[in-house]
Amino acid sequence: MFNNIDEALNFVMNCKRDRSIYNAERISNLLNNPIDKVKTIHIAGTNGKGSTLNYLRSLLQSDGYKVGTFSSPHYLTHLDRIRINDEHISEASFLKILNDNLDLIKKEGMGMFDIDFTIASIYFLQEKVDYALIEVGIGGRNDCTNVIKKPELAIITSIAYDHTEILGDSLEKIAYQKVGIAKKDCPLLISNVSKEAKQVIEDYCQEIGSSLFELQEVKKEKNKLIYRSQEYILNTKADYQFFNASLALEAMHILNLEIKKEAISEAKWAGRYEIVNNKPLTIIDGAHNPEGIKASLESFKKEKGKKAIIFAALKRKSYQEMIDIAKKEADFILCEFNHYDCLKIEEVADKEITKIKDWKRAYRSLKNYDAILICGSLYFISEVAEYFLGNKKEEENT
Repeated sequence: MFNNIDEALNFVMNCKRDRSIYNAERISNLLNNPIDKVKTIHIAGTNGKGSTLNYLRSLLQSDGYKVGTFSSPHYLTHLDRIRINDEHISEASFLKILNDNLDLIKKEGMGMFDIDFTIASIYFLQEKVDYALIEVGIGGRNDCTNVIKKPELAIITSIAYDHTEILGDSLEKIAYQKVGIAKKDCPLLISNVSKEAKQVIEDYCQEIGSSLFELQEVKKEKNKLIYRSQEYILNTKADYQFFNASLALEAMHILNLEIKKEAISEAKWAGRYEIVNNKPLTIIDGAHNPEGIKASLESFKKEKGKKAIIFAALKRKSYQEMIDIAKKEADFILCEFNHYDCLKIEEVADKEITKIKDWKRAYRSLKNYDAILICGSLYFISEVAEYFLGNKKEEENT
């Protein structure tokens, strides 16, 4: 039993990983399937899951619904992963649910993600949320969140290459994993996907009896989104967010729920093309795969003045492809961050880029730049955000 949150989080974050859907189903059954006692919306996708979830949360909350959200990784605190109406779970609630189920967690050898999802499921049921928005961890078909038996709606935000060692090395294989969240007699909403991926999705939906919906035409005029002949103002400089916001709007349309326009402009998703400093203009973006980098750069290349990119990634990612894409757009610095799987600068042979291990030192070296994009692993972005938005205790002469 844990008496304080630090002990509890240290235990959870050091638990071995076990993303087996079979283990998750058994555990959910032992707990009497708490997640199936609330209305759920299940969200998968290579990129855009968190942003789509947040726009949808804002829309539902503006209608007066109590909305639970489960997403990962966290931003400033591990508790960020589990939220109700955009407020993270309290330390007391997290501790109680963890302690109440500690024997089961240890007996089943549950991993961090499985524990977090289990706590979220119990918490949302206890707090009687009207909707629980659940973000897939990896893939969909074999993800522990796929214990959800009948969501109100399933969403696939995008399909691109990422986690290929788990999901497969083709868009068809990746699509097959993601479409596994579709369920019989439940609608599935998809964004614009490749022809190959779409065919896999269509075939699976027809096989199981899931109705398929597609994103309608998305029009953008500066910060104005035009969707289904309605105009919305987005509070973002990121072009890719217009598609994520449109997915949330289409979800509301499918669910036949009222749409309050102001909810779209009020929604912000931390760590996604987020401005954390104005002089120089400093933007952080959790672009952690090639498609994410391309999407981020579409907006960053419009920024004025002398530009630089600070990048750090996990070594299991397609880091060289991301570097090759990014270094063409601005002065590029490869850095490191505090994570066991962080890509080390000496592991990259590219001689066309600058390498500085300490990203804070790299940032301080860019005083003469007008715009700086800090991007890469979401774990890296969390560390950067804590520096800029947290205590910001840093020695200037290191």
